[in-house]
Amino acid sequence: MRKFKIFDSHTHAYPDEIAEKARINLGKFYEFDVPNSPMLADLLNSQRGGESSGFALFSVATTPEQVVKINNWLNGIKDENREFKIILFAAIHQDFEDKPGELDRVLKLGFRGVKIHPDIQRVDIDSPKLMDLYAAAEGRAIVYFHAGDERYDYSLPEKIVKIKEMFPKLEIIAAHLGGYQKWKTACEVYKKQDIYFDTSSTLWAIPPNEARDIIVNYNAERILFGTDFPIRKVREELEYLDELNLDDNLLEKILYKNAERLFDL
Repeated sequence: MRKFKIFDSHTHAYPDEIAEKARINLGKFYEFDVPNSPMLADLLNSQRGGESSGFALFSVATTPEQVVKINNWLNGIKDENREFKIILFAAIHQDFEDKPGELDRVLKLGFRGVKIHPDIQRVDIDSPKLMDLYAAAEGRAIVYFHAGDERYDYSLPEKIVKIKEMFPKLEIIAAHLGGYQKWKTACEVYKKQDIYFDTSSTLWAIPPNEARDIIVNYNAERILFGTDFPIRKVREELEYLDELNLDDNLLEKILYKNAERLFDL
């Protein structure tokens, strides 16, 4: 697998002073231990250890007041690090007053889109509060959704498909192969939708044959490799992917080629 270039399309990091608190809170939310520190230095070490060439990075805003602070911090990371190709996704909150204005600002800074975690932010993907953001992003920016959780309805795959139908030119990435803990129904919901999916927080959670079936069912051009760091490191996630016994052509697309095209790497 090392013969292919690697791009990690799903990572999180936090400022050092809040990283440990964020790790603990994330573990409480998902009801499992988060094994890695989400400090930037640890993220960079994970990328180096897995021989990654770059990564997409985001953080989640749980209040409107956090939005600008988080996005400014993310922008500083891009400006200060030249070792990796870094693709930034802005934090946004459903109650932030000027979502289109903040989107304009971050796009001018070089961000590629926004990340929404409906379950943590407690907002439905199809909430009226987010429609102005989708309208502003359509044809201009990527919206990256956390997708699925058996405990909540905020991020149902059906709601992602609804938004794609409402905003057909909106580029969408649905994390966790389109539906964390909802994999058995997600494939049927998405069918051949013009949506991207990432592999993060999936390969360690379901049997390899099930993950393989899901991946093969999707459009091979629209699957991205992701670790969900600090949940998993690059090297660990590569080992899970290797267990699927995918052919080299598909592996190369997942590990790098699809991200290369989508993010203009």
